[in-house]
Formats: sequence, structure tokens, C-alpha cells
Amino acid sequence: SFSTMVTLALPGREKAARMHKEKAYDHELMRSLIQDSPGALERIIEKWERPLYSFIFRYTQNEFATRDILQETFVRIYTKQDKYNFDYPLRLIGNCLMIN
Repeated sequence: SFSTMVTLALPGREKAARMHKEKAYDHELMRSLIQDSPGALERIIEKWERPLYSFIFRYTQNEFATRDILQETFVRIYTKQDKYNFDYPLRLIGNCLMIN
């Protein structure tokens, strides 16, 4: 029935809405960093440190390697802020570094 289809579609829509909101917030954080707003990098680290650590550790199974990749992620966010692609959420930087 139509109501069943709508109910089944909601989790996907909710996930898409959550990802859109996350991406918008990441953009706001990056704009703050680019504009050299005080505390911008700290807010990025605060938001992403735990989820990125968990994601990276799942693949490396090594705390030292995980911390190294995590640190490199935040260094790249800071040093390459002028090249940030606003089409992608910040978490993809850590994901890409982990894969490489």
C-alpha cells in the first residue's frame, strides 16, 4: 500500500536529511576556518575526532597508525583549507587518507 511505501522510504529520507545537515554544518565550519575565526579548527576536531578515530581504527586495528592518520587528517584540513571542495563532507578527507 502507499502508506507502507512511504513508511519504508522514511529511513532513507531521514538519512539523506541528516547527511545534508552534516554537510551544511561542515561547510559552516570550513568557512569559519577559512575566515580565520578563533576556535574553528578546534570545533572541527571536536566534531570529527571520535567518529574518524572509530572509522580508521576499524580498518587499521592499530592505535598508533590510527592516531597518525587522524593527525594527518586535521593537518590537511588546516593546511589545505583553501582547496576544500564544498561538494563533499569533511569526513571524506579522513576516509581517503585511511585508504591511501
